[in-house]
Amino acid sequence: MASRKLTAKMYIEIEGKDVLWYEIDEDGKVTWHLPKEEGKKYRDRMLKNIGEQMSRYAYAHPESL
Repeated sequence: MASRKLTAKMYIEIEGKDVLWYEIDEDGKVTWHLPKEEGKKYRDRMLKNIGEQMSRYAYAHPESL
């Protein structure tokens, strides 16, 4: 059985538009499309949003914990 390799693309919202931040190919190589410094400006806001969304999900789906 052949294994399937996946790629991941990370977008970040900048001024209301989704912009490709970086992508990871099937071999694990990361390609940055924005300077890392630009992404760091938005990282804290993204982490806060992720935390809030995960908290909402966990509250709504306690069986998932």
